Amino acid sequence: MTKVLQVAQSWDWASLSDLYGLLQRWKALKPLEALQLLLPCFPDIEVRRCAVEWLRPILSDDLVDYLPQLVEALKLEPFDHSPLMVFLLERSLSSPQVAHSLYWLLVQQLPGPSPQNSDFAEAYFEGADPRYSG
Repeated sequence: MTKVLQVAQSWDWASLSDLYGLLQRWKALKPLEALQLLLPCFPDIEVRRCAVEWLRPILSDDLVDYLPQLVEALKLEPFDHSPLMVFLLERSLSSPQVAHSLYWLLVQQLPGPSPQNSDFAEAYFEGADPRYSG
């Protein structure tokens, strides 16, 4: 599918119905193949929506393995309320393992010092355990 979409002659408005029809008729991709449709070379929202739909059946244990790539794809989403964001939030609400992994991957992406290295964390550890006090 990715190769077919990459060689599409035109992504103009007149050609979109043909491309979208092809997406609807295409056999569901494996998760690794669907991830490729979340690359920046496919900014079309319908292509990205199909990629997310093909990711939905993946088990939470397997999804955790793909989270680093999905967080990178999330950073490149052209819209704030994207199908990928909704999918990740839904899965986080249904799986504590996904929520925990996603949280820490997102924290790593934030600018500035990370919470685990902050003054608050240091003060917490100093007060919580005598081994950490100076």
